Amino acid sequence: MPDIPLLNILVLVLLGILSQTGFAQTPEQAAVLCADLEKPFFSVVCAKDGSCRAVPQRREGSAQEFSVPKPAGVKRVFVLGESVASLLYTVDALNVKVAGLEVINCGMGGYETSRIQDVFREILNYEPDLIVVLSGNNEGRTFRCPGFSSAMRERRARLVERFYGLWNDARLARIKTSLKIQETRLDAMAVLARKRKVPLILCTLPANIGGMPPFGALPLAGGHFAAGMVLFEKGEFEKAAVKFELELRANRYDLFSRFYLGKTREALKRFGVARESYLGVLELSAGGSATRNHMIRQVAARRGAGLCDLESAFYASSKNGITGFTQFTDAMHWWPSYNSLAWYEIARTARGMGTAVFKAPLPYSPPGLLSEEDLKKSFSYALAYIDNSCLSPDD
Repeated sequence: MPDIPLLNILVLVLLGILSQTGFAQTPEQAAVLCADLEKPFFSVVCAKDGSCRAVPQRREGSAQEFSVPKPAGVKRVFVLGESVASLLYTVDALNVKVAGLEVINCGMGGYETSRIQDVFREILNYEPDLIVVLSGNNEGRTFRCPGFSSAMRERRARLVERFYGLWNDARLARIKTSLKIQETRLDAMAVLARKRKVPLILCTLPANIGGMPPFGALPLAGGHFAAGMVLFEKGEFEKAAVKFELELRANRYDLFSRFYLGKTREALKRFGVARESYLGVLELSAGGSATRNHMIRQVAARRGAGLCDLESAFYASSKNGITGFTQFTDAMHWWPSYNSLAWYEIARTARGMGTAVFKAPLPYSPPGLLSEEDLKKSFSYALAYIDNSCLSPDD
């Protein structure tokens, strides 16, 4: 869609159109997602001998300080994004030493592309040899901050949402707005990286599609859904699938019927259509993951950025192509044992781009069975999301 004229935005501000999202809910959120943004991500501090180092300034971050300027022979990789980016804090965790490799992880929980884009612009000044961006899980979850710039971003989002609302219902308009805004920001980052001749990798993001039921209480008041659940528990999966499909004809946004339709199809060993059902839950609840990842692939292709397809890699490494708690601790964060898979794919992408950062592939061996402690943790996550009436959805 065309850019929105500044005049239109100013008119909206003067009209005082109210936001649909509130300020950060807790003092901790306000500190991390708002107050810390008033200062740079790094501050350069110099010693009496003239040596200087960039020191991280953001709380709850995992970035390490580094030398300024970059020492000779060092290959500097910045990892940017949200909490999943924080998982890739260093390749040293894989017990792999790559000579001259310096990984600086700027992943921050709760960040979405507006905040990531600000960090991106800053780290371009620190001689990166490669930038890796993992973004998508927090899009659409706006944590408002006091001030004019945050209000303007939000009002612009509401304007875009109204545009898409001309031919979509309210839910789809929100989803399409989230996708469009993320696409615009990723596109701008890719253009700037190309202009500065810095190799950029955009990552698609995997999700726990088979293990995470939707938020909220089971809609047992729905006749077809309740009947489907009874049949599902009896193991009559063909009949249960019919009931869930009937419920979806009446309400396409019944995410529980869509999720348990996936469960019945999986039980019937119809794994392809089962995955489609699971992905449909994500598409209609948060605008991910297939559509969002498709958009990321398009941006990478359009702007000549590298594409690290973590989504496909995780599906390929999962049983029957359906990811679950054997790979993820929750909806989106993979177990540490899968860091080797993520780094392997990043290194493979970088080598395919012709960068000199990874001259050889990083080793990867499929993770073994989860430990008893990990299984207990996984079970607790599952229970929390099944009985989640105390949790607030992001709508």
